[in-house]
This record gives sequence, C-alpha cells and structure tokens, in this order.
Amino acid sequence: MTLTRREKTLVIAALGLAAGWSLYGFLVRPACERIDTLNRVIGEKQTLLGELTAQTAECLARQRQQRQFQDRIAAQPADFQLLPYLESLTGRLALSVASLDQEELPLSETYRESVVEMQLTGLRESQLTEFLSRLQTAPAHVQVKSLDIHKTAQDLLELTIRVGHITMRAN
Repeated sequence: MTLTRREKTLVIAALGLAAGWSLYGFLVRPACERIDTLNRVIGEKQTLLGELTAQTAECLARQRQQRQFQDRIAAQPADFQLLPYLESLTGRLALSVASLDQEELPLSETYRESVVEMQLTGLRESQLTEFLSRLQTAPAHVQVKSLDIHKTAQDLLELTIRVGHITMRAN
C-alpha cells in the first residue's frame, strides 16, 4: 500500500501530535503537578520551621531562666531559715503577729519550699510598706505567695500573707 504525499503528511502530523500529547501527558503535566505540590509543601515546611524556631528560642530562654534560678538558689546562705527570719523581722519592726504557721512542701527531688502564713493585726500603711520592702531585700530569695489586706474601723490594717522560700534539699 502506497500512500500519497498528502496521506504521508497527515500520518506524520498525527504521529507528531500523538508523540507530543504523550510527551505532555507522561512528562510535562506530572512535572508541573509535582512542582505545584513541592511549592505547597515548601510553604508548609517553612511555616513549620518558623514555629520550631520560635519554640527553640522559647526553650532556650526557659533553660537560661532555669540556670539563673538554680544559680540564685545555690548562692543563698545555707543557714537561712524563713520562719526565724520572719519572726526577727516582725520583732524589729514591732509588728503584732496574730498567728504564724509554717509548712514544708517538696517541689522535686532537688528542691523544697518553706511556706509561712502570717496574720498581722494593727498595722499602719508605713509599717506594711517597710515590712514588704524588707522582705524584698532579704538575704535569700523570698517570694510573697499571697497577700490579703483588710482595713479595720480604726484605719489600721489586718494582713494575711503567705511567704515562700525555695531551698535545695539536704542529701
């Protein structure tokens, strides 16, 4: 069977079209879809990387805070006792103590916390500010856990305060 020139051109054009369509279907279109997928995934991964970077910075900041806390606890005077310190402080400031209660709380295998709850009566505002400023400048790290202030009919203050002090456990 012999084909005319026109039929040969038509067959060659059809084969070229089929080859082009096959090339597009098997190579170009999958490559474009893969590029679109990669662009989408890259965006997601960059967002995830940003979140991980922020979490890493937060983790490093917390580790730094923990080291500072440990250094501060280790630098405290070893013989500091919260209850005797508060008793001597209220005595020096001539404060009227209604009640005083101490409890020891284990925080971890390494640390424990002494918490003292005090009720003070008949305070003037100047006495309260002096007491709180002395707590702030204590020889060891002392933290006010809670503070409840009520004014009496004589314009004096009644105070319930919880003070905490963290120390390392004795081995």
